[in-house]
This record gives sequence, structure tokens and C-alpha cells, in this order.
Amino acid sequence: MKFHRSGTALVGVLLCCSLSACVGGLPGSSEEPKEPAGATSSAPGQPAVDALLTQAGNAARSASSVRISGELSHEGEQMRLEVAGMVDGTNRKSSVKQKGQWVEVLTVGKKTWVKPLDQATATAMGLPVVVVGKYLEAPTTKSGEVEAMDARKLLEHFTSPGPEQISKAAATLTQGNEQGRSTWVVTQKVPDGEAKIVVSADGKGELLHVSSPALGTLSFSSWNAVPAFPAPTAGQIYQK
Repeated sequence: MKFHRSGTALVGVLLCCSLSACVGGLPGSSEEPKEPAGATSSAPGQPAVDALLTQAGNAARSASSVRISGELSHEGEQMRLEVAGMVDGTNRKSSVKQKGQWVEVLTVGKKTWVKPLDQATATAMGLPVVVVGKYLEAPTTKSGEVEAMDARKLLEHFTSPGPEQISKAAATLTQGNEQGRSTWVVTQKVPDGEAKIVVSADGKGELLHVSSPALGTLSFSSWNAVPAFPAPTAGQIYQK
């Protein structure tokens, strides 16, 4: 069974909302780090904030796979996001829950399947209730509606220079610990509270968390260690 056009559009809206919520970006780029005006200098034994964030950005963009999860805020609406798989999008599983609708997208190679996870979502897609929990093959469109969300696009939003780079303003750097793993925590005061970026302190510079009052929180894990997802079996695909 193929998607109704309205169903494809709904998936695109949900996934594109998740991307637009990420605009602003994680600081750091492939350029040589520069000392910004007003940035705090690092203490002995601590990396410079710019250098740390540049390392995290470069490590993220060069990764092969990652798991991303979190709660985001977009135009006053809360959204639950899960993305896992290859950064290049060739093998990934993603899910978005927003505005009472919950959808999963699975890509294996050149094929993509979409699974409505509740009755409200199936109804909004113009699909029968029996489709809930079953995969439907999604069309490949030039606009990339269904394929709009992958780890690489999310990482590009978070690791490309943007207007709200934390490294362009005074920031504090402190040490932390997460499940026995040493971390660096970059904190910046923002109008509605504090924005934080947590990076591993083991020399790998792996991005672990990004949070701000306006954005919400995203967690990053399983860098270069997400196993491949298999294509759905015949029993998992909706048969009309």
C-alpha cells in the first residue's frame, strides 16, 4: 500500500518542524578557532571554550552513526524526537511525537517506510485504523518530505555557525561527570535562563547534551556505535 498524499505531507510537516526547532546551531566549525570578544579565558588545564566546541563540532560531522533523543519546543508546542542510525541517512530509524500525532520513519538503503504509532496519526494521514503499528512504504519525492529528517541534517544545524553561537559571548567552563565519564560543561547566560553544552572530556570531544530554555534538551549517544536496522519483515508491513 502506498501513502495518501496527505499522509506524506503530514510526515513532512512533523519532521521539518523538528529541524526548524534546531536552527541556531551548536557553536564550532571546521575553521580555526578564534578568540571572541568577551569570551572567558580558560584556566590552566582547561581547554579554551572555542577549541572545545570546534572539536565537538568536527567530531560530530565526521561521525558515522549516532543516537539523538530529546524534548524540543517549537512554536509553543512540545515535541519528542528520537533519531538513530547512520549519519548519512542510508540506515536510520526516527520518530517524532507532536500535537497528538506520533510517527516512526525507517530507512534501509533506498527504501523508506512510515509507521503511524497511534490512531490519531493514522486518521490524520487518511489511513485506516488497522494501519497503526504497521509499516507502509513511503514514496521518494524530490522535495524530500519523508526523508527530511536524518542525523546529518540535525548535526549540521547543531554544528554550523549560527547567530546564537555560545562561543561568541562570555561563557563558563566547568568539569562534570556523567555515569563515570568526565565531561566539560559550557554554560552561557541567556535572557530566559542558561544554555548548556556538555562534551566528553576524554579527548574524543563527543557531544553529549545541548539544552536551552527556548529550545529544550537533546542528548547524543552511541557515537559511531549504532547497529544497522533491518528492513521490516512481511508481517510488519501493512497488506491492503
